[in-house]
Amino acid sequence: MAQVRFIHLGGTPGPGTRLVAFLILALVLAVIVAIAILALGLFIVVTPVVLVAGLAYYVFRKIVPRSAPRQPTAGMDIIEGEFRVVDPDAPAISAPPRDQMERP
Repeated sequence: MAQVRFIHLGGTPGPGTRLVAFLILALVLAVIVAIAILALGLFIVVTPVVLVAGLAYYVFRKIVPRSAPRQPTAGMDIIEGEFRVVDPDAPAISAPPRDQMERP
């Protein structure tokens, strides 16, 4: 059975240790507050810009000329050819000879 050993490194923490711990906690809290203030400021600045840009796009979108959507051409060419599968795991299937292929 495993025995747990506690290593005691000294007595109660002194005022210097408590001061360092307090300074570390204060620094961490200050960084968190600074990030929150920056995020809030960014939100306050970016939100109106995005709203105005969206409104401008909605109002002026009909002014900007756009090309008409392309319609498919009526005389599309169909290209016939011979194809083979280039997959090494696929089973080998040979195409029928050309003279046996049915043509409509």
